[in-house]
Amino acid sequence: MKSMIGKLVLLTIPIFIFIIYLVVQNQHKVNTIVKKQTTQFNQQFTAFNNKFGGNTTPSPRQAIKRPISRPISNNNQLNRNINNATGGF
Repeated sequence: MKSMIGKLVLLTIPIFIFIIYLVVQNQHKVNTIVKKQTTQFNQQFTAFNNKFGGNTTPSPRQAIKRPISRPISNNNQLNRNINNATGGF
């Protein structure tokens, strides 16, 4: 029985390797097609934006002004502030 299982395993290894090869080859074909379509779409999208006055350069983001907070010098005060904020939880 061990001999039969060993032969079966040895015979199925090439089949699994072949299946993995087919999957990798198919994925490569799909990746190539997707890359080609993405490139074509980007070219058409850029041409459309340029023709109809789309803004091709992004505007710089505005800086968010945050209020200046005063540092708490006393740890007891910090604990009181936390307790008051949480309602004495």
